[in-house]
Amino acid sequence: MSQNYYYLVTSLPTLNFGEFSGIPAEELLEKITQNVDSADQKNLEYLRQTRDIRNLHSLAEEWQTFRALGNIPAENFTNPEVELELPEDWNTYILSQKGEKSISIDTIWLKYFEESRKLDNPFIQAWTYHEMALRLAIALIRQEKQKSDSQNTIAPDVEKNEHPIFQEILQNRRLPNFGIGYIYDWADEIRQIFEKDNPLEVELALDQIRWRFLDAWIANRHFASDVVLAYSIKLFICEHWNRLNQEKGEQIIHKILGGTSGE
Repeated sequence: MSQNYYYLVTSLPTLNFGEFSGIPAEELLEKITQNVDSADQKNLEYLRQTRDIRNLHSLAEEWQTFRALGNIPAENFTNPEVELELPEDWNTYILSQKGEKSISIDTIWLKYFEESRKLDNPFIQAWTYHEMALRLAIALIRQEKQKSDSQNTIAPDVEKNEHPIFQEILQNRRLPNFGIGYIYDWADEIRQIFEKDNPLEVELALDQIRWRFLDAWIANRHFASDVVLAYSIKLFICEHWNRLNQEKGEQIIHKILGGTSGE
């Protein structure tokens, strides 16, 4: 680990799942951004875009819950006086919710995942594949629960995607662990998670899966980039749970989990 990164990592407070670090997440993320090299600044920008996509989804679905730490300030999604500068596909998605275009949030996520290949970073690749697998498994479970086999709710471009992880999950969608238990330990528990009655408990369990993956990845790796980027994702998770209001949040999450996309 380079000396500059070493000092950066040792200066950051330890993050524990479900606990508040005491320092605002925005402040910590700004500190990280200012002290990493240009390549990792680009990697951080890529990771932060997940917040923007989730806020885009919330805006289009009128869920009225927005996440901080994205590249676009969360308040911009709620301020009608601010003109959002969004990629063309994102604008098309918003129009699709109004019946004017045809594009799904799955398509937005898929294109986001495909962008990871341009970054040529092993951690980004591993994290992206993990999220791809987790999100597809979640979508298929929701589809089963809605008994919507006759009306496929998985976007066609996802079904046709040739990525090995996508294809393995789709081909083994009837298996309890989607045929990927040898890759991801959560595959053996993912269906049980969705048996929980409380939507907040489901979302919490999904974020715990993500946290476990990050811990496992950096446990035997000491690359500066990996440690800092994994820390930043953990920061996203902590920030979300610190801000979530239990009473209002439960109503919103129940609506979100009733859809085919989301966490």
